Amino acid sequence: MRKLACLLAAGAVMLAGASTAPALLAHLTLATVVRQGDLIVVAEVTETQAAARLTLNVPGYSKPLETWFRKHGLTISRVITENGKVPSKAAAVPANRTIEVFARSLPPPRPDRRAILLPGMYFPTLRVGKSYVLILRKMAGKPEYYLPSHPKNWRPAGKEEIALVERVAVVDKWPWGRAVKGLRLALVPEETTVNQQQVRRSARGKGGRMQTVFQGRSATVRCQIALRNVSDAPVGIALYRWDRFLSVTMTDPNGKAVKADLYGPPARGTIAPFRQGDVAVVSPGKVVFLGPRGKSQQSVSLNLDTSAGTWKMQASLASKRGRAPDRKRLWTGVITSAAVKIEVKKARD
Repeated sequence: MRKLACLLAAGAVMLAGASTAPALLAHLTLATVVRQGDLIVVAEVTETQAAARLTLNVPGYSKPLETWFRKHGLTISRVITENGKVPSKAAAVPANRTIEVFARSLPPPRPDRRAILLPGMYFPTLRVGKSYVLILRKMAGKPEYYLPSHPKNWRPAGKEEIALVERVAVVDKWPWGRAVKGLRLALVPEETTVNQQQVRRSARGKGGRMQTVFQGRSATVRCQIALRNVSDAPVGIALYRWDRFLSVTMTDPNGKAVKADLYGPPARGTIAPFRQGDVAVVSPGKVVFLGPRGKSQQSVSLNLDTSAGTWKMQASLASKRGRAPDRKRLWTGVITSAAVKIEVKKARD
């Protein structure tokens, strides 16, 4: 009973941590995270203060957040982007530039209670003397920055980690397709190299016993589909899910093209009428992320079946609705992203 009580207590604490960081429950791609960042740097931790209970206005929350925070002092060795732009060569390696960063923290341990450790993904664990790639957000009215708890906002500063962040940090370098009536589309993969996994299922054998059956091989690629307004005026577009406006074409190493089904068959009686909420207005220069249901910060997961080798992927958006429910004109046409290559490595037998 004592062991069961400890397990239940641990589960309660983990659920509490998750409820205060809802973004952790959904898979956000790196493209989404860097788009939200105000300062992306490689920095060394020079100081870490003790955890303190504070009430702070932090980005991503509609009201002040009262919880435990830890303050870190950092020395920046490299600025990848600041306010979405690559710094000039003179400012690329700032001389002794230091900043202070707030990050959420576990409360300090109490002597009368046994500490229950949570997974590191819920709370950044920055160590003095170590360097990290950090995607930071500016705190309103304060000189400090805020480090969100999502694990993609902080990682050790290895060569591969820095290169991964650099690949998606600059929006202008995303694989944008040709502009059509002021809009461009991009398909940004989370990774350009993925490993096949053996797909197995449980089935009942001849003797009536359940056994594992090899079903094939598959590789999963998580992508973010981005829409950008490159014109000088706002553009309205219908993102009505029952029009099946979004598609992704995947071409295998043998040149065979397959269109991914992002929607599936509609359930009977579930088709809703076209409403004003199905219209997205993209401001000049702005980027919005898309999913099968419309605007979405979450990624789109695609399966590349059977074949190892180099795949090509390309997203398309098609809209034929020229009028919104309020009778305003909407963008119509077909827009396609640039093709991206995904290297699928063969699974081990």
